Amino acid sequence: MSSQQLQQQLNKIYAEQIIIIDTCYSGSFIDDISGTKRTILTSSDAESVAWNNSKFSETLIPALC
Repeated sequence: MSSQQLQQQLNKIYAEQIIIIDTCYSGSFIDDISGTKRTILTSSDAESVAWNNSKFSETLIPALC
């Protein structure tokens, strides 16, 4: 899914959003999907691979619960 496709889908949701993208180069999505009442967490910047084979979500989600 491209960042533009994701933006189109997110724009259909009229509520506050927390978007977690856990993939290499996920920071490249930030500019395209940024919006009002939308918080975006990415596991890497636009030029880096994700830390430790996607351990980002495995660490983040339990910490939030």
